[in-house]
Amino acid sequence: MRRQLRAHVAIDTGVVTLSGQNLHATLEIRNSGPTPAYEMTINSVLFMQEINASPSEPPVEDVDLSKTTVGPDTTVSSQEQLFVSNGNLHGLRDGNIIPWVTGRIRYRNVFGASRRIDFLSRGDVSPNRDETWILTHYRIGRGSD
Repeated sequence: MRRQLRAHVAIDTGVVTLSGQNLHATLEIRNSGPTPAYEMTINSVLFMQEINASPSEPPVEDVDLSKTTVGPDTTVSSQEQLFVSNGNLHGLRDGNIIPWVTGRIRYRNVFGASRRIDFLSRGDVSPNRDETWILTHYRIGRGSD
């Protein structure tokens, strides 16, 4: 019974868009469980890498973020922005460079246990190729602190 009462937190959707010389990443994090996720924080980093390179993700810093409670069947958004140089802008547009988002979600469940989700998501070009990348999970790790 205890397992059924926990918060079920996951990244629901993610998208990266290019506007001028700025990349904007938006992650939708959803609690689909029957109880709240307390003291939730989301730390993430948007970065770019050549398409054929293994991901070399920057460190995700643990900064003091405002904590929020995410109720059952509720979604919250997290946003990141990154300036793109002219050279990388051409690489993004021709498909040689892709955006990535790495990060960490922390929260406490109804029993007071600390939970953590570490993620790395890769931007795949959307079907209509309109300078939008759909984030797909490259690696997800779950644990407790």
